[in-house]
Amino acid sequence: MVPTSLATLLSSAPSAALGQAEVRSRIDSLALAFPSDPAAAPVPFGPGERLTYKVKAGWFGAGEVTMHVESLDTVRGHATYRVVVEIDAGVLGVGVHDTYTSWIDQQTLQSWRFIQDIDGTMY
Repeated sequence: MVPTSLATLLSSAPSAALGQAEVRSRIDSLALAFPSDPAAAPVPFGPGERLTYKVKAGWFGAGEVTMHVESLDTVRGHATYRVVVEIDAGVLGVGVHDTYTSWIDQQTLQSWRFIQDIDGTMY
C-alpha cells in the first residue's frame, strides 16, 4: 500500500515517539512514492495534502472550507499541481457551495489555469 501524504506517513505513531531517523525514513519513502521534478520549486505540500478550516459567524458554526492538492497534471506543456478549494457554508437562510480549481506551475508557482464555480443559494 502506497502512502498518500506526509500526514499519513507521520500519523501512524505519536510525533514525540518518532526519532529523526524514523521521520527521515518515512519522508524518503514518500519521495519514492511521489517522484518529483528536480527543478520543481521547494514546497511544503504534495498530492494528497488536505487542509480543512471551520467557518464561524460569531459563536455559530457556519460551515467549512477544504483545500487539497488533488493531483499532478500538465497544462500547456508545464508540470502543475491541481489545487481545489471547496467552500460549504450557510447562515440565516443563505448558503454557498463554491469550488475554485487552479493549476499551479511546479517550478514557478504561477497559475496556468483557474476555474471558479460559485453557487450561492437562499433557502
